Amino acid sequence: MEMKRKTRTLFLRVAMLIVYLTSGAAIFSALEHDGQSTGSHFAKKIDQLKENMTQRFNETMDVIDLYIAELRFLFEKAHRCKYSHNDWSYYQSLYFVGSVTTTIGYGHLAPKTQEGRLFLIFFALFGIPLNLLTLQSIGEHINYGIHLLIKYFEKAAFERELPTQEHIKCFAINTLLITLWIPLGGIMYYYSEREFGWTYLDCVYYCFVALSTIGFGDLVPNEGKEPDSPYERGMWIVRVMYLALGLSLLSSVFTSVLSAAKEIQSVIPCKRGKM
Repeated sequence: MEMKRKTRTLFLRVAMLIVYLTSGAAIFSALEHDGQSTGSHFAKKIDQLKENMTQRFNETMDVIDLYIAELRFLFEKAHRCKYSHNDWSYYQSLYFVGSVTTTIGYGHLAPKTQEGRLFLIFFALFGIPLNLLTLQSIGEHINYGIHLLIKYFEKAAFERELPTQEHIKCFAINTLLITLWIPLGGIMYYYSEREFGWTYLDCVYYCFVALSTIGFGDLVPNEGKEPDSPYERGMWIVRVMYLALGLSLLSSVFTSVLSAAKEIQSVIPCKRGKM
């Protein structure tokens, strides 16, 4: 009965979080999107610049195009200008609210309007606790599944009705899973991000930074651009699932470490007593 109640709580929290994120993304997109494509805006500016340069320096348009191409290449290589294409589409807004509620905070996208910054304060105040409660519920279910596996294995292998040091074993398995989760994620990100120059070490580094919620923002999948193909949309869903499960695993580690610590404290006095 207790597990059924926790399962109902989990589904309720997940549903609330989904509604909260999707509606928050719509509001941020409405507040921050200026209705003009960033790409077309810069294209017009570049055309005006080229016309001025041809008149001022008396050069042909081919020469000016070459200068512009070289400047653009250098400009896009600079980290501060790497994500200049952000225009607060619904996808980018959804990406943003996800980074806010998970406290990853990549930093490549931030509200610029006063209304958006004010809304962010209240959105984060309620969104971060809601996300933490949801991750806690998922972590509890992961621990419950691990406990069932431990009981089943020890009963089948050692014919024990009650496993020994169950919480310590659960913590060890959780630690092993999260340790393997990071390099496995590195493989997944390497195959999707190597076209942007990511090495495997970069991918492992990104997974650690994201799952630890440090979120420097020096590496962002797909350079923060909106997916424009079925493959990129599919990879976006896979990335969301990877981060959600990874953060849930991290939550299950924190949950199990408390029980494991109590069990260790109860085991150590017994051993000292025998000595």
